[in-house]
Amino acid sequence: MKCRPSSVAAAMLVAVSISACAEQQEGFLIRRAVYWSTEEADGVTIGSQCVADPQSNLTLNRGVLDLRYGAVYTLPLEIENRMLDIDPESSPNGVSDGEIVLTEMEVELEAPQVPQIVDSAAAQDPALTNFAVPIQSISIEPGDQVGFLAEVIPPATGLAFADAFANDPTLMDARVQVDAIVRLRGKRAVAGGKRNDIEAREFRFPIDLCYGCLFTCVPCAPETPCSPNAFMVGGVCNNAQDFPVFPYECLND
Repeated sequence: MKCRPSSVAAAMLVAVSISACAEQQEGFLIRRAVYWSTEEADGVTIGSQCVADPQSNLTLNRGVLDLRYGAVYTLPLEIENRMLDIDPESSPNGVSDGEIVLTEMEVELEAPQVPQIVDSAAAQDPALTNFAVPIQSISIEPGDQVGFLAEVIPPATGLAFADAFANDPTLMDARVQVDAIVRLRGKRAVAGGKRNDIEAREFRFPIDLCYGCLFTCVPCAPETPCSPNAFMVGGVCNNAQDFPVFPYECLND
């Protein structure tokens, strides 16, 4: 068992330490990031639904967040419960202890190649780059997989990253990798009507930060102005992430 110090972000800003140590379970894990459902919009592929579908056959291997047009990155995760489904009558505890209820997500952000991106945000507030938040009580039965949308770069953090880009002209045409390290915690039923705290092993996901790299004029008709300063549509989950963005005026051109 490995116990990590963590912080709870109140309104994503105020950190409160957690003293409990959760039991790590290999039967409870984040399997992968699932690929988004997509649709064609005037010759450009964009996300069609803000849903993490565990039945998807495709995997999202890395993400992109365009800080010029967005500040939030949402990660679509597949979570699996590999615990055995034990009949209460045959269980030594007298209970079916395979069900897991999710309770909390912890996120730590790292930038191995350009650490100052994360360091500058952490200097403003450590909870911008290392935070934990309670999540709705999602129940996962033994053998089941569920989809979960994890906001791994919240608005305040994305704005801090955008400021770091604005303050360093060398980054404006670059892509900077930030790794989101996600840890999920939950509770598992035990004897006496109680529940033990458990923790899934950490899941690391790379996200490329950029400034303007997702902008495209492909959907725009020749007579339609295509300004990088226009109101943008596209991406997925109302975020400028993972798919191109383009001016609203070009929609249905």
